[in-house]
Amino acid sequence: MSDRADEIRDAATVLVVRDGEARRPEVLMVRRTHKAAFAAGAMVFPGGAVDPADRTIAASARVVGRDLPPADLTYWVAALRETFEEAGLLVGRSGVDSDALGVLRRDLLAGRTDFAACLDAADATLDCERIAYLSRWVTPKGETRRFDTRFFMVAAPEGQIATHDTNETTASEWVEPAHALDRARGGELFMLPPTIASLTWLADFASTEAALEAGLAKTASVERPELVARDDGALVLRLSDRDLILKPPSEPPAGKPDL
Repeated sequence: MSDRADEIRDAATVLVVRDGEARRPEVLMVRRTHKAAFAAGAMVFPGGAVDPADRTIAASARVVGRDLPPADLTYWVAALRETFEEAGLLVGRSGVDSDALGVLRRDLLAGRTDFAACLDAADATLDCERIAYLSRWVTPKGETRRFDTRFFMVAAPEGQIATHDTNETTASEWVEPAHALDRARGGELFMLPPTIASLTWLADFASTEAALEAGLAKTASVERPELVARDDGALVLRLSDRDLILKPPSEPPAGKPDL
């Protein structure tokens, strides 16, 4: 039997972005419950592990806009399912109004139905054409829970209101990427390195459309970070192009003054 620490689960997460009142991009972030086994209390984007049922949906006529084999399209489906579950947003075309979508979501969260049935009931089609695949992050060895996560970006669907699910997530907010990064540096928000890297990328753009076009045109980067303990006592997360310091170097011992 393999060590659980070596098991890696497939996952997907989505940067849902809109232009705010200041006409600059805002991204939807949710706070994970403090009871979560992984990243408790962290501010994240809607997302989670791939479900076996996502593969079935990926092979169905309910998904359009991407000419990909179902094995690859599964990550897009997982991302959009999690966006519906955790944020109440359905990215695609639906035959019902937002109130009806809200009822279907409540049934889904209560375990009375599944995502495929929700799509059927709403006569909904998931539209992947304007979903950008930004990056892929693999949790480093040494963590008790490891994920292979695809990060996507999509413009917020019009006419829908985002709300967190109150179970896996306990709060939600639209925030400008630069402001979120400032709050993380100040200790107000707890974020994982992939979230920080994604916000740093998004902060360079002046509009949602500009960011989306850049995301659609880019080749998704792949990060397999390593936890490294340096000789100076620092603990760093080694990425492909830089080191992120998780624990600063040890303070040198104070020397005795010369007499």
